[in-house]
Amino acid sequence: MSKNDEKPQRILRDRRPDGTSRIIPLDPEPDDLPADYEVGYGKPPVKNQFKPGESGNPKGRPPRSENFKTIAREILDEQISIQQNGRRRTVTTRRALVMALIAAAMKGDRKAMEMLKSMDADVEDFMAKNQQTSTELTAGDQEILNSYSARIASNNTEGN
Repeated sequence: MSKNDEKPQRILRDRRPDGTSRIIPLDPEPDDLPADYEVGYGKPPVKNQFKPGESGNPKGRPPRSENFKTIAREILDEQISIQQNGRRRTVTTRRALVMALIAAAMKGDRKAMEMLKSMDADVEDFMAKNQQTSTELTAGDQEILNSYSARIASNNTEGN
């Protein structure tokens, strides 16, 4: 192999803020890349590229990484101490906020009144959607209850 057949050595020119530059020799690249492959923005050195089937984030997202919803839920569920009618009482932050909102509405705060009215409507809608429409038992439910009560009655008679 003559000197002309060898690939030229790949280098990286590192320009410094003071105007000087340095040349950094790069590791030789595999033969499947074009000879003029240039390392730069969006073109990492081959040794740093992801191998086929390899993830860019092998560890994945950390478990229980917190977002706004989880942080807010944790804070709203924390127990705090409040003073009510001269006595100390421990309640959740969520309950204390609702109590403060009701107290402000009772003092005549219009915004607090509107918020309570909106929240009450939301709760009523939720309850209406999740409420059972019929209180009558189906034939299957009645059969389950009958077999359960018969089993209990037979256990009571055997124990006496």
